[in-house]
Amino acid sequence: MKCEGNIHHARNIEAIIKAGIPVQGHIGICPMRMPQLGGFTAQGKTAERAKELVEDARAFVDAGCFSIMTEVCTSEVSQYLAETLDVPVISLGSGSTSDGVHIIGSDLFHLYEKHVPRHSKIYRDLVPILEDGYREYMADVKGRTYPGPEHTVFMKPEELDKFCKMMQWSPKGK
Repeated sequence: MKCEGNIHHARNIEAIIKAGIPVQGHIGICPMRMPQLGGFTAQGKTAERAKELVEDARAFVDAGCFSIMTEVCTSEVSQYLAETLDVPVISLGSGSTSDGVHIIGSDLFHLYEKHVPRHSKIYRDLVPILEDGYREYMADVKGRTYPGPEHTVFMKPEELDKFCKMMQWSPKGK
């Protein structure tokens, strides 16, 4: 489970962890808090905001979080946390100075075309490949060539005969 928010959530996090559910702390851009944060804006660009993020991360670790995700924070905040916390710090759009780096699969493969975050690198554009695949699939389904016999399970002829007699049914086309 991921926890998002600030120091005030530490009591809730402790209760969740005591219940046996591992929790990853999450600072920086948190989708449900974007209106409060001013939209999709990098976090920790001022010394005051950076200190708040560090305090949040420390509170999460003190509450028992097994790691911290820094999402679209400055590289310096992520690096500071990686160097000073006893848990792994994972960057999502926070540079390469943390213990690990995460990227969203839809960003990695350009599956969300409207906006490519600055921190994302598109390794393969799968959209044209997926569109071609869906077009072929739809044509095969409409043309009744998929699923074919090789993709289908059939009853043995003697079982089909029994079934048809039981149900008083004659399959179309047979």
